[in-house]
Amino acid sequence: MTAAPVVGLLTAVPAAVAAGSVAYVAVGRDRGNSLSTAVAVAALASLTATTVALAEGYLGDPTGGWGLIEVASLLVLVAVGVRFTRARFGWIAVAAAAVAQVLWVTRYLPDKTFSTIVAGCLTSAVGAVAAAGVGVYPRMAATRLARSVANARAQQRRELERDLHDYVAHDLSGIIVQAQAAQYAARDDPSRLLEALRRIESAGRKAMVSMDRALELIRQDSALGADAGTSVGQPCLDDLPALVDGYRQASPGAVTGKLPERFPAVPHVVSATVYRAAVEALTNVRRHAPDAPHVLVAVTADGDGWIELVVANTVDPSASARSVQRDRRGGTGLVGVAARVEALGGTLGAGPTADGWEVVVRLPVGNGDV
Repeated sequence: MTAAPVVGLLTAVPAAVAAGSVAYVAVGRDRGNSLSTAVAVAALASLTATTVALAEGYLGDPTGGWGLIEVASLLVLVAVGVRFTRARFGWIAVAAAAVAQVLWVTRYLPDKTFSTIVAGCLTSAVGAVAAAGVGVYPRMAATRLARSVANARAQQRRELERDLHDYVAHDLSGIIVQAQAAQYAARDDPSRLLEALRRIESAGRKAMVSMDRALELIRQDSALGADAGTSVGQPCLDDLPALVDGYRQASPGAVTGKLPERFPAVPHVVSATVYRAAVEALTNVRRHAPDAPHVLVAVTADGDGWIELVVANTVDPSASARSVQRDRRGGTGLVGVAARVEALGGTLGAGPTADGWEVVVRLPVGNGDV
């Protein structure tokens, strides 16, 4: 006579707690501690009811609706928990809810032998596994999206690093050379001092432009993806004559530019890569062979669909052994240029020649957009 009220509590109370937890999660904004707490409370209520029923031998009513509400709520909590849980406590709560859902069926088994309980739990576990799968799929999709965004931002940072190294460092090294020339001009030929200061000002303006371009990459948060930070808007082949002229003005030796009057139509990414390679090669010459008697910058396009850049410098025979050794080590920025060239299907070679150092870049023109 006293079993009926107890059985009613064992079905209605955990069902109400589980359903209330689902409603709390649905209207709540916090997917962290609030979610974990709601799942834990529902799992604890269900496990308590199952433990009491098994210990006292009570048999639930399989025809009532409370049991279905309880198990459905537990499945929802398992799916939502798998989707949003981050902390260890949350995973423990989700596991407890899954166990509670699996053991729920034991309240309704008239034959509570070991084999029957195992068979019932295995059957009930199908629902828990399915609920976990429902939560895993969007979680994995969100993880892939986050990883893709992180990779795109890393690509932008690498582009920014390369721009700072290739362009800004080139302009700053030019300022240093001009400042050194200005010191000698002030002592030996004061009339050349004003011209040296003008060149320093021009190089400083170029450095500011390069810095602005690099900072623009940071502001382009919407330009995420595989093409983020591409070469669109960067200097290209048409800017090579100005680059060579600027280097000629700052160089103590002869500078020869063998450039076509009109550059061939090539994809912009190829054009920008050739320019970047020229900047890096000239910067290395300025750093490691500042007294080079002669520097050559040549661009040619053959009939086989390739464009070639050659930057070569001779070495002053009177240079010290230390200077020659520093020249042969080269700069690390050339490694990044080589990676970009290889990604476009080209080759980059750098090494000593009979009288100096040479960098040769070959890139396929291809059929991309120009």
